Amino acid sequence: MPTWVCPECGLSYSSPRKRKLCDECKNSFRREAARDERADLKKEFLEAYGGRCQCECGCNISISGFLGLGHTDNSGADHRKQVGGAGYLTYQDLKNRGWPKTNYRVECWNCNFGKRINNGICPALSPMTEKYVNEWSTPPKPVDVVESWRFAARNRHLKIGDRLLTIEECEIIEKLLGCILADLEML
Repeated sequence: MPTWVCPECGLSYSSPRKRKLCDECKNSFRREAARDERADLKKEFLEAYGGRCQCECGCNISISGFLGLGHTDNSGADHRKQVGGAGYLTYQDLKNRGWPKTNYRVECWNCNFGKRINNGICPALSPMTEKYVNEWSTPPKPVDVVESWRFAARNRHLKIGDRLLTIEECEIIEKLLGCILADLEML
């Protein structure tokens, strides 16, 4: 089988006939095109439904990365089953149906998930919210914050961005936090 050189990456590949790109570059371009198509569809969805959280709590979040589809009748699970998934598939279904407004709206993730775990009521509108806010309004003590970070370092659950820290990095951070904790306890 002849060997060819990919003009995109410069690597050689075997193929019975010459192609424009090697399989890896071709797949990379396809993934990028699909990612762009999904982003465009979400942008269309947000434009069709107002582009900001429409929950009754009035948070008005408008950052697209925090927004998604909300079902006013709490039928999200049924809708996902019907279309075979979430995200792109639900947006595509709504687009195919002409962006129907009944039972659908934009919601931020906090409102949407909060309603899911709070019997269909946004936690910001729940009578219990004031109790929780009052209980949590006292800032934590520095010792508690450092101890929680030290616990995370000890159990290797620290990240920088999307990268999980190595065992060695966690051990160094755990030692540093131990010194800081000792200093805080002396105050």
